[in-house]
Amino acid sequence: MREQATEALGGDVTVEEWESRLLHEVRRPAPGCCVRVTRLRMDPSDVDNGMDVLQTSVVPATEVLDGFCGISLWANARTGRAVSAVVYDSAESIAATRGSAARLRAASAAKSHATIEAVDEFAVLWTSWDRRLPPQGTQVPMQAEDARHSVGA
Repeated sequence: MREQATEALGGDVTVEEWESRLLHEVRRPAPGCCVRVTRLRMDPSDVDNGMDVLQTSVVPATEVLDGFCGISLWANARTGRAVSAVVYDSAESIAATRGSAARLRAASAAKSHATIEAVDEFAVLWTSWDRRLPPQGTQVPMQAEDARHSVGA
């Protein structure tokens, strides 16, 4: 399947192993939701501390934000890389939380000795709960922008 995807999309395929550290949901995401993905890098010896900071500081502060659906955390302890994905119920909700999320990100990165590599936002087009892919050509508007929106770290 990787070869087919590479052929269809072009480019290179990289396979990495990540450990799921947390999945916390207050409601299931659905098409029309949006997700903010933050990529972090830290010394591999700081990964456990970094995940503790995210679980004890970021999760409680994030789950009270309007439109919050859930958060997932993954880490690669060998490389010191981590990813968080926070899902909101709409493009309006994710836009409204950008400022508070940026402040929380900066504080938690400093506390966990992490460097923020990237912050991106995406529209959710389908979820595993849908059990089906959206029809080809389906468009989900996200404030008249592309479905992908880079946010300053």
